[in-house]
Amino acid sequence: MDAATQRPSAVGTIARFGAVALLASWVIGMSLANLAYLVHPPGTFGMRADYDGRIKGVTADLPAARAGLLQGDLIDLHLTSKEARNLVLPAKSNVPVGTTITLWIARASGPSAIALTSAPLAYPRPYQLALVLRRLATLAFLVIGASLVLLRPGPATWGFYLFCVGLNPQTFFVSLSRYPSAASNIATTVLDDIFISGGVVGLLMFGLHFANDDREGWRRWLERSIPYLFVVCAALTVYPDYANLALGLKAETVQTLSLALRGAILALAVAALLDTYARSPGEVRQRIIWVVIGLLAGVVGIFTADVLVYSNAPFEVPVVGQSLLLLFSVALPLAVAYAVIRHRMFDVRFVINRALTYGILTALIVLIFSLIDYLVGQVLLASKLATAVEIVVAVLLSYYLAVLDKRLENFTERVFFRQRHEAVERLRRVGKALPNASSIDTVDDLLQSEPVGALTLASAAVFRKADDGAGYVRRSATGWGPGTALKLDDEDRLVLVLESEMTPVRIFDLRWQRPDLPSDAASPVLAVPVVIHNALVAVALYGAHASGEDLDPDEVRALEGLAEGARAGYEHVAAEQLRQENEALAREVAQLRAALGRST
Repeated sequence: MDAATQRPSAVGTIARFGAVALLASWVIGMSLANLAYLVHPPGTFGMRADYDGRIKGVTADLPAARAGLLQGDLIDLHLTSKEARNLVLPAKSNVPVGTTITLWIARASGPSAIALTSAPLAYPRPYQLALVLRRLATLAFLVIGASLVLLRPGPATWGFYLFCVGLNPQTFFVSLSRYPSAASNIATTVLDDIFISGGVVGLLMFGLHFANDDREGWRRWLERSIPYLFVVCAALTVYPDYANLALGLKAETVQTLSLALRGAILALAVAALLDTYARSPGEVRQRIIWVVIGLLAGVVGIFTADVLVYSNAPFEVPVVGQSLLLLFSVALPLAVAYAVIRHRMFDVRFVINRALTYGILTALIVLIFSLIDYLVGQVLLASKLATAVEIVVAVLLSYYLAVLDKRLENFTERVFFRQRHEAVERLRRVGKALPNASSIDTVDDLLQSEPVGALTLASAAVFRKADDGAGYVRRSATGWGPGTALKLDDEDRLVLVLESEMTPVRIFDLRWQRPDLPSDAASPVLAVPVVIHNALVAVALYGAHASGEDLDPDEVRALEGLAEGARAGYEHVAAEQLRQENEALAREVAQLRAALGRST
């Protein structure tokens, strides 16, 4: 069955929801923690060092300059303590004001110990504004990415969500952890490095799969290499930070390789999407042009900020400039959101419905276990019994999860989306009534007119097999004006795909183009086959909602059910016609026998 019409299992959907929520919770938690900088700015030593411990810059009138440190001085990473390394090296943690450390500096005469005490760092107003904007941009990343992957799980949407988690404006420079503890700083830095690597390869997944089903040639090779690219990218990204912070090893060369690899992967993502754009027909280009522009802007901003801050550049990029570069990356999520809404890639109501369903389901599960823990564990003072009861309840819930999910979904449909629920129910009832139709024209008309009326579609048309068996003739239509297609040939690509798959097909996914199709909102977005005995007898083409929103998976399933009713209706009409023909033949035979009897 087509991915758009499949109904994933409740357990699988909840697992996906949990994974999405877990990743988003981490990013939001880290992002909100940094807002404390607005109230309590961190301290600073007034210096920057690379992954070899080489001092790249010293700010005048701050502790490092007053202690006599100069650009080009080399920190002895072995003699300098782990706590001090965690406060001055590239992946540094937050420096509390008044913190004193000792740096060992390599001199011609031998290592020299220099004590530094951090001074208050006053953030200018522009940086404070940029700090807030970056948090808002991060939230936009997560909302857009999570909505897409929950609604349409697939390589493109998962890749996009990994990008939103790993390469949002919050992640960069905030693997510069807030924690003064060396151990916690190393742990969060390594985890952020892994997220960044996931975001880089996720963007490649997105570039390869967005609006493109081509799996041949270099695309197939590149797709298969993604897991290996992630492992190598993660290793090269993690090593410099871990080597510096935990082991006191030089790692500038590895850091340079890491930057080069990340840049190459980002360039491949751009190249893949540009290739898709170049080979797409005009209508598809209109759909993805802003995504292409957004990807270019995002990659330029991310990579430029990455190189300027983490490369061995001799100059310091102002923090406001860093933030502005990273805000460029928000162009991609906004472009994807625009393309999704403008070109009807999904119905926002469906997302809200699922969010309500899983929100209620999660709340019920938490409430059940909280009550068990309180009643059995606290009131009865039997913690072991509480654990046993919780295990039993968990097993029972696993069996009834799908039932609960379906009932909650129906509840949210009836309460929050009553009109939509009634429309789907109307199609279900018509589908059950179609087998009783006495005219094939009635089946044709109901197959197109009922979805238009119930779902407020901009267009619908039914093409049924021609009487001479050559092609499919348009029998009934709404929103198909003069000059639009009256017939589909047997060799039409859409017909061939429907004959092969025998399930509903998204027109955009198939990239089916004809000059004689309705335009704008009336343009078909879904093709539903009517199949009898493995033979395609009719094709129903449906446009989007008159408001421009796409058909959601529940509506697609309702239309598929309607087509099943039409199949039974066609069979019933054909059987009734055959019965009437048999009765007519029987009467003729009886009359001939009677005439022969009289003649003899």
